[in-house]
Amino acid sequence: MKILMLVNWKINYLYEDNDDIQPPDKMVKGKKYWFFKHWPTNKDNVDVLDFCYIPFLHYIEKNKLKFYIFQAIKGLWKSRNYDLVISHGAQSAMFMSFMRSILGVTNPPHFLIDVGCFNGGRNNKVEISLIKFAAKSLSGLIYHSTIQQEYYEKFLPFLLERSKFIPFGVDTDSFYPLNVDEENYIVSIGYAKRDYYTLLKAWNSINFEKTRLKIVGISSFKNLGFESENFSRVDLLGIVSINKLKEIISKSKFVVTPLPVYKYSYGQMSLLQSMSMGKAVIVTKTPSTIDYVTNGENGIFVEPYNVDDMKQKIINLLREPQLCLKLGEKARISVEENYNERIMSENIYNFIKKLVW
Repeated sequence: MKILMLVNWKINYLYEDNDDIQPPDKMVKGKKYWFFKHWPTNKDNVDVLDFCYIPFLHYIEKNKLKFYIFQAIKGLWKSRNYDLVISHGAQSAMFMSFMRSILGVTNPPHFLIDVGCFNGGRNNKVEISLIKFAAKSLSGLIYHSTIQQEYYEKFLPFLLERSKFIPFGVDTDSFYPLNVDEENYIVSIGYAKRDYYTLLKAWNSINFEKTRLKIVGISSFKNLGFESENFSRVDLLGIVSINKLKEIISKSKFVVTPLPVYKYSYGQMSLLQSMSMGKAVIVTKTPSTIDYVTNGENGIFVEPYNVDDMKQKIINLLREPQLCLKLGEKARISVEENYNERIMSENIYNFIKKLVW
């Protein structure tokens, strides 16, 4: 079977593997791409197509149009030679689906892994009408947050029988507890869709003088919207390699994942990677996290945008190292049993098989 996958991020096309690059971000010659390595057949041939690399055109597509035209045109032309097309993200699916609906094309089957709830879940009549038309050519829909079902029920009811919630999963063989000495810091990870304002405001009022906060993915306080704030005991590490990230997570006391509130999937990869490494996590209670964390069992919820709650939850874990160990152990088990990459991959395969094979 030949499979074409369209993704809305940059792919590194490599002749030799590089462990410093996450599997979704690399296509290694002679190796299966990402979660397809878990599919039950070795005969699948997967090709990956990312967006246009011309800077000006990419900026227009990503930030103004909100969908990729050149990728869609190329994908539509190439898809004639494939048995299955999968788009990850509506940016990489909608224009291609729109053209397929106009042309009446239904083969090869086209599935969307809808991480952003099409248009961010907005109730915009013009956008919804275009989405409805484009979605008619989709063969199936996969989503990682149950909150998105409300959007589909309201605006795309004809897709409900062809849609399925499949939890996101991470590679537990790559992200696992490391035998390293703990250091006196906590860590937060991510550069997009993070509520660092709440975290930093809370941290500035916590009096643990020797404990530091490290933030991975951000290199300047200006990038966080702060111009003149004075934050003590905070280290901005910028973007680091995957192996360095694992080391930082492993040596931390625990991980804090502060999130804004959106009604779609986001923040799950870094959250589950930290949990998979056996770390206690404090995470904002949002529609994207309630499917993965049980408060007090495999993680700690903090209320959205609540500085006082964030402060208290951090202080509690700093004062209770045994609780951190307990939460971390439960976090690892929950990922192994429910949120690992193999389970996600097998569920995607079985869902597609049920609908089209």
